[in-house]
Amino acid sequence: SQGAIMSYEVGLRHPETLRGIAALSGSVLPVLKAELKPDARLGKLAIFIGHGTLDQALPYYSATRANEVLMGIGLKPEFHGYPGMIHTVGEAELLDLKNWLENSLRKKGGGWLACDSGVSVAKNSDWSIAIAGKPAPTLDFHCQVNRVIYRR
Repeated sequence: SQGAIMSYEVGLRHPETLRGIAALSGSVLPVLKAELKPDARLGKLAIFIGHGTLDQALPYYSATRANEVLMGIGLKPEFHGYPGMIHTVGEAELLDLKNWLENSLRKKGGGWLACDSGVSVAKNSDWSIAIAGKPAPTLDFHCQVNRVIYRR
């Protein structure tokens, strides 16, 4: 969640440095929201929002509000709500994130991705994802050291 908040901060304040934002169980902080306005530089950002409906740390409303804020300035985030999911990363979310990476960022070429610190994204022969340094073996993902910003 903190990684998602940081990803919004970096990506929306400095869009020229990133290709996309993956926000898992996060929110756009009020100070950033107050400063956001339509900006052509933001249009190149691919944005993934994933959030559980039963998140006890950051309510589901945090994600729906972030989605509304981003759409309000002309962006087109890919929003995914996960019924019954608490403050965690689930298998369905990982599959959606993997598909988003393949469909959104691969089409746009290389670049940086701001992502939640609990999810690692690495580039080998294909996009790879792991949670908290542990691979998701049922999805055939590769493990990479956690960081906040990743390079494709």
